[in-house]
Amino acid sequence: MGLHSTDYLTPYLSLWARVADFEPRTLFDDLNRTRTAVRMRAFRGTVFIVHRKNVPLLMSGLRLFYSSTTTQLERFGRKEGIDLKQAEKIVLPLLAGRKLKTAGELNRAIRLGLGKAFQSGVLPFILRYLEFKGLVVRVGQKHITDHVIPYGLLGDWLPEASRGTPDPDQALASLVRRYILLFGPVCLDDICWWLPVPKTAGRKALDRLKEDLAFFDFDGREYMMDRDDRRRFDRFRPVGDASIINFLPYEDHFPKAYAVRRWFLPEDAEPLLYEKGVTLQGQIRPSIWLDGQIIGRWELTGPLRRGAPAGVRIVGLVRPSRFSKKILAAIDDERQRLERFLNHKLRPLCGAKEES
Repeated sequence: MGLHSTDYLTPYLSLWARVADFEPRTLFDDLNRTRTAVRMRAFRGTVFIVHRKNVPLLMSGLRLFYSSTTTQLERFGRKEGIDLKQAEKIVLPLLAGRKLKTAGELNRAIRLGLGKAFQSGVLPFILRYLEFKGLVVRVGQKHITDHVIPYGLLGDWLPEASRGTPDPDQALASLVRRYILLFGPVCLDDICWWLPVPKTAGRKALDRLKEDLAFFDFDGREYMMDRDDRRRFDRFRPVGDASIINFLPYEDHFPKAYAVRRWFLPEDAEPLLYEKGVTLQGQIRPSIWLDGQIIGRWELTGPLRRGAPAGVRIVGLVRPSRFSKKILAAIDDERQRLERFLNHKLRPLCGAKEES
């Protein structure tokens, strides 16, 4: 459905964690050359990388959320003394005909067009407004960590976004179906957190899908999953006793897809994963997993663009004394594997030379 991309490195590391011999240039070219993928505001209103063929479904299925968000942003604009619709009239001609403008260039044009100065923090709200209205989209990067992102018109760069848009209710049900297939079992709180939609809309979508779903109670909540998945789960028998270690990046799409996280994020791991502060609330730091449960945190040390090679530091493990030497060795092996990927595969795409 999408790769969470509030941080530009996250989608590359999310794919590294899941795809054998992942080549990051493939994703970079999809975004910047073939335009097979696009970085846009999607689930929970945050930035995701999605396949362009899914854009019409997202634009329709999330229409209620997009509409309510633009209304909120218009209210914010009035409070700041800024007419967002007038800003829209200034921006759209500048981008017409597949022209590209950076955020800084748009900022200067809006200031001049409105004839007033405003705080620099206001511009992101204006661009967010245009994104939620389905008017502008981020187009291209020179390298992975390039923060100077040009904006263009969505209709120019992805004309299919406005063609053959399905019925919004059916599109929402399709999104819920895909979400359950990918992340199930889930509860209603999870669904309404991820898309996001009010519970009435979530229940309405589930009612359309009830013949395809299996329902059961777990930990005081009703959970649902695809019926075929439930049959496979009931037949599943583990083979062998090898443990599975995963290093997932900051704000990876999997842990972010759930409102109820206790089943994979135990209480004693929360202090490692959640940092204090209003702006950090709910953000999930890079995580270490053992057999489907978070047991620790890692962090990137050193920038990828200059200086010494990047490193991966294990910030902490939950009760490390309970892990055998074999498990600790497997964790360090995965840490070293990630370091090799960062320096040999990812770093050359971040504007830096490969380190031996």
